[in-house]
Amino acid sequence: MTTAGETTRIVSDTAIVSGSSHGHLQVQCILYQLAPEKAARTAEFVDCAARHAIAKGLIDKATLTFGDCSPTPAFDRAAQALLKAKCTHLADVTVAFFNQNLGHGGGQNRLLARSTADLTLILNPDIIVAPNLLIEMICALQRPGVGLVEARQMPSEHPKDFDPLTGQTSWGSGACLLLRTMLLRDLGGFDDEAFFMYCDDVDLCWRARLAGFGVVYQPTAVCFH
Repeated sequence: MTTAGETTRIVSDTAIVSGSSHGHLQVQCILYQLAPEKAARTAEFVDCAARHAIAKGLIDKATLTFGDCSPTPAFDRAAQALLKAKCTHLADVTVAFFNQNLGHGGGQNRLLARSTADLTLILNPDIIVAPNLLIEMICALQRPGVGLVEARQMPSEHPKDFDPLTGQTSWGSGACLLLRTMLLRDLGGFDDEAFFMYCDDVDLCWRARLAGFGVVYQPTAVCFH
């Protein structure tokens, strides 16, 4: 096994599976008192990554939704309109104000309940994604037996092991984690009763593995966190 921060032999396999569309990808971010300009910066980079994935034929469209658990709304109507105007390749950008702090898992589950997407990307709202991130993650998800795909976080990684050839690992970080929406629903979403914030991603991945789905770390899919 190799540590996530070490050099790996895993390579991109986009040439093998590009052109096979998964339809609709929804990116889900949970806000809590985050400066709106930081969330807007994340949205603009997601918009760029969506453009490349659509051009590659891996998805037909992408949407971005923020679940706001803050005491007061992070975005007013004018800020939401400006956010949508800047994201020209995303089919829609929405902000759902919950008027309560549901925690990370609870917020994600609330967004999942209203989603019609085929794929779900769980993403922290203060992350910058590389232009090819969605391409690399979607292609990794198409490998046989893979249920969840974790991106590589720069400059610091979680200190956990993974197989240097297959990327198989014990869990994937919810900072940037891709899976099929149906699998997320079949697993019952995040366990927001036991895990208000941290370790809900570990629990989700372990339940997926118990159900027979692999979790892989894809180092060619890079985000900055």
